[in-house]
Amino acid sequence: MQEFVQLVGKDSLSEEQKVILEFAKIIKEDFLQQNAFTPYDYFCPMAKTIGMMRIIAEAFTGIKKILQKTLGTENPLSLAEITTFMQSEMSRISRMKELEPLTQEDQIREFFNKLSNDINAKLTELEES
Repeated sequence: MQEFVQLVGKDSLSEEQKVILEFAKIIKEDFLQQNAFTPYDYFCPMAKTIGMMRIIAEAFTGIKKILQKTLGTENPLSLAEITTFMQSEMSRISRMKELEPLTQEDQIREFFNKLSNDINAKLTELEES
């Protein structure tokens, strides 16, 4: 898809394709890439790995759902509008890898549950407006 985007430009993609591209970037840059020279990224405990992927999947699914719901309406939302509205949460998704790996497992779960609740609350707020 990246090669296609380079060929025809990002503007030629549908909003759903833009979501796929954005979350592929998040998976690549924020989930898969590790830097052994940082204090938070030299290893990743299983609870953190699962939490990060769960958050990415939940945000992806929620944003796609809102896009599909508004598609046939008078004022369909774009990915840009949604990510602007959710700027704080999207930033937190990108920074969630900075959670210290030596954090206790219950605190890791609590961290990701709070982030999940915040994302879902913001998506609900957007859906209702």
